[in-house]
Amino acid sequence: MKTKQIFIVCVLFFVSISSFSQNYIPFVKEGKMWTEKTSPSAAPIYSIKTYQMKGDTIILSNLYKKIINSQNTISCYIREDTITQQVYCRQNNGYEFLLYDFALQIGDTLQGEDCITVSSVSTELFAGSIRRKICINYGFITEPMIWYEGIGSNVQGIFAPKCIVGAYTWLLCYLENDSLLYHDNLQNNDCFILTSTFSLEPETNLTNYSSNNILYVKTDDDRNYSLTIYDIYGKKGYKGNFSGNFEMNFSYLPTGMYVYKITCQSTKQAFVNKIIIN
Repeated sequence: MKTKQIFIVCVLFFVSISSFSQNYIPFVKEGKMWTEKTSPSAAPIYSIKTYQMKGDTIILSNLYKKIINSQNTISCYIREDTITQQVYCRQNNGYEFLLYDFALQIGDTLQGEDCITVSSVSTELFAGSIRRKICINYGFITEPMIWYEGIGSNVQGIFAPKCIVGAYTWLLCYLENDSLLYHDNLQNNDCFILTSTFSLEPETNLTNYSSNNILYVKTDDDRNYSLTIYDIYGKKGYKGNFSGNFEMNFSYLPTGMYVYKITCQSTKQAFVNKIIIN
C-alpha cells in the first residue's frame, strides 16, 4: 500500500510539473506596451518608439487587437491562434504575415522566412514569468535574435518582419497595465525618452520629490531651470521654466505614470525622474 501511495504522489507531481511547464503565455492581451530603441543605421543616432496593444476590431470575421504607436496611429493589427501558438500581423495595406511561431523547435524556420533558423529552445524566468525562450541564428546580423513567449523579439522590432535589414532596433522596456516588467538599462536609463548620462552638478544641491500629485523641486542656487513632463507615449504634458524652489500640482493630468526632466539652462545638464499621477 505504501509503494502504491508513493507511485500516485510521483505521478501527480509529474503531471503538475508538466502542466506548469506547458502553460502557454498568450502574446495578445489588452494593455501591453513595448518601447524600443531604434537607429536608422549603425551611427549613434537613436530614437525611442512605443507600441501599445489597445482595443479590438474585426476584419474579415477575425478578431484583432490594435497596435497604437508613438504617433497615436495604428501600426498594425494582431491576432493569435493560441492552439498553434502563432501570431499574425496585418498591416494597414491589408497584407498579413506570420509574425511569431512560439511552437518552433530546434532546426525549424519561420514560415516563409528561411533567413532564420532556431538554434536552441529553453525556458527562462523573464519579465516576471517562466517563458519559452527561442534563440535564432540570424545569418547577416551578429547580435542573436531571441524570442520570449508572450513578449516577442529582443532585436529587429517586435512588430516588424523578422528578416528586415537596414535598421537597428532593441527591446528597451516591456509593461503590462503600466507595470514595468522588463527594462534593458544598458540600452538607455529611461524607457520613454533619451536622457543624458550625467546628472546635475552636485554643488547645485538640487533635490526633488513628489507627493499627492505635487512635484517639489528645491535648489540653493539662482540658476534658471526648465521642467518638461512626458507621458508614457513620449508626448509633452507640461513645459515651463523656474529658478530657486519650485512647486506645482499636476492633478489636472490624466492618471498614470509620467517622466519629468529638469535641465539646467546654463550647463545643459539634466536630471530625469518619474511621477505617478493618481
